[in-house]
Amino acid sequence: MYADAVLPAVTVTVTVSGGPDGPAPADVPDPRVAVIEIRSAGHASIPAADVHVPLTVTLTGRQVISADIVDAEPCSVIRLIADHGPLHHEGGTITLPPIPMNPADEIRLVALLSGAQAGITCDGHIHGARISRVVGNGA
Repeated sequence: MYADAVLPAVTVTVTVSGGPDGPAPADVPDPRVAVIEIRSAGHASIPAADVHVPLTVTLTGRQVISADIVDAEPCSVIRLIADHGPLHHEGGTITLPPIPMNPADEIRLVALLSGAQAGITCDGHIHGARISRVVGNGA
C-alpha cells in the first residue's frame, strides 16, 4: 500500500536522540518509515498461551532504529502489550510479546528504518492459526 519514495532533489537527515538514559543522538543514513498493521483475521479468539513463537516482522536488509505502537483497535490492546512485555526490535526485526487477540483486533506500528529496498516477512507460530502477509511490497 505504502511504498518508499526516493526524491532525487531532496536530502533527508533524521536524527534520533535517546531518552534520559539512552544513547547519544545519531544520524540515520537512508531513513525510511514503515507502517505495519497486524490484524487478527480469524473467527476465534487467540489466547496468549497459544502463541508458541512470538510474531516477528523481519525487514531484510534494513536496520530498525525505533519501533512503536501508535494505534490499536480496541485501544485496550496497547495495555495488553505493555502488560505482557515490551515491543522488541533488534537488527532488522520487530517482535511483539505474546498477547491474547480477539477477532478483528488490530495493532499499528510505525518503525524508523535505515536501509534501502528489502523484503518483508512475518513469522511466528500460533496454535491453530495461520500467519499471512497480505499487503506491502517491501520497496
